[in-house]
Amino acid sequence: MKRFLLLANPRTGSTYLANLLRSHPDIGLAGELLNDERNLPDDVLQYCGQELSKFEQKFVGFKVFPEQIFKRKLRFDELVRHLGADVVIVLWRKSIAEQLASLRIAEKTGVWFEGAEDFNNNRKNGLKVKTSISDQEMREYHEFLVKDWQTIGSQWPIDIIPIYVCYDDLIEDPLTQLRQIMARLSCDMETYVFTSPGAVKPPVPPSDRIENWPQISDELKGMKINAKKLLKDCIEKNLNVKCQALDFVPDPEPPMPSKGWRYNVCAPFMPNEAKDNVIQALVSGSVSSAGFWPKEMADKLRKVYDCPVAQPCSNGFTSLVIAMQAMSLRSGDEVIMPSLTMIAVPNAVALLGAVPVFADCADGQYNPGLNEILDVSSEDACSCVDAYLWSADRTLGEHCKRMQSQEMDSN
Repeated sequence: MKRFLLLANPRTGSTYLANLLRSHPDIGLAGELLNDERNLPDDVLQYCGQELSKFEQKFVGFKVFPEQIFKRKLRFDELVRHLGADVVIVLWRKSIAEQLASLRIAEKTGVWFEGAEDFNNNRKNGLKVKTSISDQEMREYHEFLVKDWQTIGSQWPIDIIPIYVCYDDLIEDPLTQLRQIMARLSCDMETYVFTSPGAVKPPVPPSDRIENWPQISDELKGMKINAKKLLKDCIEKNLNVKCQALDFVPDPEPPMPSKGWRYNVCAPFMPNEAKDNVIQALVSGSVSSAGFWPKEMADKLRKVYDCPVAQPCSNGFTSLVIAMQAMSLRSGDEVIMPSLTMIAVPNAVALLGAVPVFADCADGQYNPGLNEILDVSSEDACSCVDAYLWSADRTLGEHCKRMQSQEMDSN
């Protein structure tokens, strides 16, 4: 059973989207489990988990508003982790005026979902409900929404990739939005027709809903919110990665197709961008480590790590030779390395006339620890090379810092 959340603000089309999702036989979607109308127990997390467990479908979730999470004094990441949700649908509406007017009218009439048929009948009968909104109300509501989304973003689990759905896109082309949701859930949608009890009503301009629309400033009339940008900015900040390095962050793993993985062994996939790069390399003749592409990558690495040199190399052996030459390795110097390492490491040391010294692996590890290194070290030992594939021993780095500090103090 795969779990998901539909995270939205009121009056952003969440009921319409929920109805569409519920029409799929493999999807079970509860209502607002954190709504005030429910008689919630003290342990709301356990309650939500129990409610979802009642469903028999493959994919289950519920709708929740940021304000409901904060009112229960919960953290968003705490909610996601406790439920075991690995998919979060983020739904928002761009226009502040449209959303606030819709919210005020729903509060006034008690009607929170109105299908196209009901809407048209009410219009024919002359039922046009309007509301009045002040400039201050619009500013405060915008600030309220921004603060809520920023708080959600600051608590976002970094391993969860949001599915962004804008209300305007949902109304214009619901099937396209459903396809991306179904793909992330790995849920088959090819053989099903999505339906909603009452098609969505046509959009109504805020000028037809707000009585004092002419008195509202032009700035506020066009005020918008972009929940996607707010969340992305917060999530990138949580990653603690320099902005220049964001291009190097790997793409999210693709979700498994609904009918399982299919590997085309005889027809490997190559994206168009990669094909273009290969063609450019062939046409230009730039196919070596001294060519254009490695130099471009070296420039980016220098900026990312804020260092003066990033030297492209043809292989690991030459990179080791260059690194050891840069540290002035001399004949007779000893270089300590794991006994379980690549042959390129001792070969690079021997090429420079130095002596490779092998250290046993630490207990339960693939690399030697500090004690194993000290056991084989001598006065001629000037360097230690860990096998980066096995990850470095933290205590070794701490020991090096202590030794450097002691050497500086003695000088």
